[in-house]
Amino acid sequence: MLFAGLGGLALAAVSASISLTFPAAWVATGALALSGLIAVAMGLIPGVEVGDTHLAQRRTRIPWTDIYQVRRLATTPLIMRLTLATREETLVIHCGSRVARESLLHDIRLMSRGAVIDGVSYREFWGLGAEEPAKPKLRRYPLLLADDEAEVERMFQQLKSVGHLDPNNSPPDSGPGHN
Repeated sequence: MLFAGLGGLALAAVSASISLTFPAAWVATGALALSGLIAVAMGLIPGVEVGDTHLAQRRTRIPWTDIYQVRRLATTPLIMRLTLATREETLVIHCGSRVARESLLHDIRLMSRGAVIDGVSYREFWGLGAEEPAKPKLRRYPLLLADDEAEVERMFQQLKSVGHLDPNNSPPDSGPGHN
C-alpha cells in the first residue's frame, strides 16, 4: 500500500507538470495527490497482534479484560473503537486483505469476553448459554502478502550479506552465497 501511494504521488507530480500547459488536468492532479496521500497513510499503519491475554498494535498492549466495548466503525479499512474499562477509547485500524480484516474482527470480538459488542452483550452476540466459544490461537495480521514478505526477506538477507542492494556496485566475489 505504501509503494502504491508513493507511485500515486509520483503520478500526481507528473500530472502537475502537465497541468501547467493544460489547466483541466489539475482535477486529475488533485485526485492523484489525494489518493496517493491516503494510500501512504494506510501503508504506514502497523499490523495488529492478537494474543491469549492481549491485543497489540504499535507499542500499545491492551489486556482483553480491560475491554469494555467493541464497536466496528468501518470495514475497509477495518476500523474499530475499543472502549476500555477506564472509559478511555482507542482505535484499532487494519488495512490488510479482506480475509485478514474479517478474521481480525472475529478474533477481537471473540476474545473480548466481558465486552459489549456493537451494542449487544458478549453472550447475546455469540448466542451463548453456558458454553463459550473456543479461543483462537495467537495470530499476527501482517500488511504484506506472503510473496511481498518473501521478497523483503530476500532483499534483507542480501543486504545483510553484502552491505548493500545494488548488484552493479557489488564486488565480484560477494553475493548471496559468498561470505
